Amino acid sequence: MADAMLRWRSTLIGQIFLASVLVVTLALVSLTVLFLVSQQSAFQQELEIRAGSLASFLATQAAFPLLVDDAVELGRIASGALAVTDVIYVEIRDSSGSSVTRAGKAFSPALAGSDCQEPRRIRRWQGKGAWPPHVEVCEEVLAGSTQEIAEWSSATPPRRLGVILLGVSTERQMSLRRRTVSNAVAVAAGSWLLVLTLQFLWQRRLLRPLGTLVDYTRRIGRGELHARAPVARQDEIGWLAAAFNEMAAQIRERDAALRDHQSQLERAVAERTAELVEANRRLTLARDQAETANRAKSAFLANTSHELRTPLNAIIGYAEMLEEDAEQSGLPELVTDLRRIQAAARHLLALINDVLDLAKIEAGRLEVRPEAIPAGEVVQEAMAAAALLAARNRNRLEAEFDTDAGCVYADRTRLRQCLLNLLSNAAKFTENGTIRVAVTRERNGNGDWVAYRVQDTGIGIRPEDQERIFESFHQLDSSHARRHEGTGLGLAITRQLCQLMGGEIRLQSEPGRGSTFTIWLPACRDGGAGPG
Repeated sequence: MADAMLRWRSTLIGQIFLASVLVVTLALVSLTVLFLVSQQSAFQQELEIRAGSLASFLATQAAFPLLVDDAVELGRIASGALAVTDVIYVEIRDSSGSSVTRAGKAFSPALAGSDCQEPRRIRRWQGKGAWPPHVEVCEEVLAGSTQEIAEWSSATPPRRLGVILLGVSTERQMSLRRRTVSNAVAVAAGSWLLVLTLQFLWQRRLLRPLGTLVDYTRRIGRGELHARAPVARQDEIGWLAAAFNEMAAQIRERDAALRDHQSQLERAVAERTAELVEANRRLTLARDQAETANRAKSAFLANTSHELRTPLNAIIGYAEMLEEDAEQSGLPELVTDLRRIQAAARHLLALINDVLDLAKIEAGRLEVRPEAIPAGEVVQEAMAAAALLAARNRNRLEAEFDTDAGCVYADRTRLRQCLLNLLSNAAKFTENGTIRVAVTRERNGNGDWVAYRVQDTGIGIRPEDQERIFESFHQLDSSHARRHEGTGLGLAITRQLCQLMGGEIRLQSEPGRGSTFTIWLPACRDGGAGPG
């Protein structure tokens, strides 16, 4: 019940009805209070006029007896006054303030002994206990207040003969006032209920079409787009219903267009999906064929390289034996030719080894065995192997070791191969220059690293070629008349070997100012076991 009441209060008709209740209540309360205040004032004024008139009449009747000091007549006047309705006591005093006669039982102590300095002074006094509520009137008795004593000079002021104190009960007026209040409240309550009932019925009739519009809105929300709200009124609500029907018609048109568009879109999506499925099938087939071809290529290169290395090793061996025989036989011209044969065979063997390594890497068959190695030890081995290559172009080899470099966690053979590849490239593209190898220990957010920097003063590398040189079979000069030898596999193999050992390689170079290749590999932990 409470939840239903809260929901009803949140509706439009509930809010309007509550506002009407507030307005009607305030209006009726204001009118009732205003009426009661005016009635109270009228009752009071009527009582005061009545009490004052009676006191004035008694003053006129008592003027002569006070003048001739007739106490019996004054007593009769006082007793006769008690016969008037609501009079509860009468007291007549002479000019000295002494009580001449009294009638009644209730006397006001508030005016006892009063000289009544203010004529017709009306004082209210609410009695307690035996004292009933009443109004007390003080009226002066003057010598010229009767027609019988009228021979006074107009210039002579009237002489004061005494005072009349009159007590008039207010019980009847209070009872009448209570009945008036009860009647006014009853009338106000009845009017309040009647007005609110009529207001509720009228508002419900006025706002009922809004509920109908809400129902039709919900139906349209559920998908019943052909629902139409009835338009039976020519006012704002009727106009709203007409606008609602127009909106529903537009929604129906847009929904139909949307369904058509959705149907077309679904057909287009189905067609595109079929095309994508077919393209994906072709791509999968092409990928499988490429992988098969790549595996076949790798296997072919590995097998071919293996088959070529055996006769090349034999050629090198026989050339060395023939060189020794020629030196012993004193045939220097043959020694020179045999050394050329050995150099060519060794160069060809190095190329075949590079091709074999690349094939193993692409086939995923190349294994690395990292271990803790003193950081500078492998550099010395690589520089010793590259000394002859550096001497050909009159280059100097220099090394710089950081005392805190410690050890590196890498495969010794593969690290020496990487450094030898970098030194060979530096010696090949540098003439009458310096090739420097620096080993340092560095730290970043990923841990401790050992950095190998191979710096030369050679020809340098253009910015557009700095990323491409790490691609397989790529060379700086691809023309047939290139000056420098090589297959373009050294840097590609070096990068992949660094990645297999958990490191990376980067390049910094400017044309004409040399190049710096930097290899980062994991440093050993304290104690020399595993990467740091």
